[in-house]
Amino acid sequence: MNNSDSLKSVSFECLCEDCAVNCCGPFDGVAPNLQSTQGIKHTKIILLPQDVEQLEEISRDDLISTENGFRFMKTHEDGRCHAFIGGKCEVYHHRPTVCRAYPLYFDMFTGLCVDTNCPGIDNKESINSSGMSHFYDDLVKVYKYWVGI
Repeated sequence: MNNSDSLKSVSFECLCEDCAVNCCGPFDGVAPNLQSTQGIKHTKIILLPQDVEQLEEISRDDLISTENGFRFMKTHEDGRCHAFIGGKCEVYHHRPTVCRAYPLYFDMFTGLCVDTNCPGIDNKESINSSGMSHFYDDLVKVYKYWVGI
């Protein structure tokens, strides 16, 4: 049996510029006691190689920063993404893989997780994966990047 078969459905709709929380803004990160072994802050928006290619193809390499061999989206001091202007993502159709996977993320201890602060999740009591399958491919790409598959 597929793990998602036993889960109830949850609906998600991105509220974009109408969102009061906005995932493109400052991010508090995960548990404060978790530290990246690569020295990457949880506020960084990692770019996969295909993300870099897409941004370069649309001549938006001005949004890319490089630190310690990793590529990231440029962010403001408070963590807001440089592509987030006037309540909208200027590169929405070419946004990074990690942004396309949001509000899902994978935790090695608890498995598939969702950001419950996201107001696009309509039922926080029954959050699960079956209604969010269109995010899986992007989430798997991010996971494979980090584990080096």
